[in-house]
Amino acid sequence: MDYGVLDLKDYILTGTGLSQGCDVTVYNGNNLVTLSNAFTYTSSLTPVVTAVTPRRGGTGGGTKLTITGSGFGSDIDNVMVTIARTPCNVTYVNEMEIICITDAQPQSQRTKVKVNVGGTGIAKLMSTSPCPPALLGKYKTP
Repeated sequence: MDYGVLDLKDYILTGTGLSQGCDVTVYNGNNLVTLSNAFTYTSSLTPVVTAVTPRRGGTGGGTKLTITGSGFGSDIDNVMVTIARTPCNVTYVNEMEIICITDAQPQSQRTKVKVNVGGTGIAKLMSTSPCPPALLGKYKTP
């Protein structure tokens, strides 16, 4: 059975301010359907990433990565960071900063850093629109 693909690349905002409705387009290979105001984005409920430094690290791991933004909380047990699906071991977290140590990567690659804050979901990369997919800054292993 084909359940379709949820495509958030094409999104439309309705409303202004801290809470905005977002349209979602669903395509199952045969049909394309747009759901108006399918979800509401509320900025105060979503962690936001504004920077990831350094932008590069070795494939052997051990790179200290600093992620800045907002909404990370203060409970280190509630924050999970992954790079190309490999854990980045969180050593410090506060409301605006996460520090983690990278694990080894099987190959050099351009990939995304994903931050999941328990209870509030996956952090989004700061952009001009609140409705794009909730994926983070890029991190390249040389």
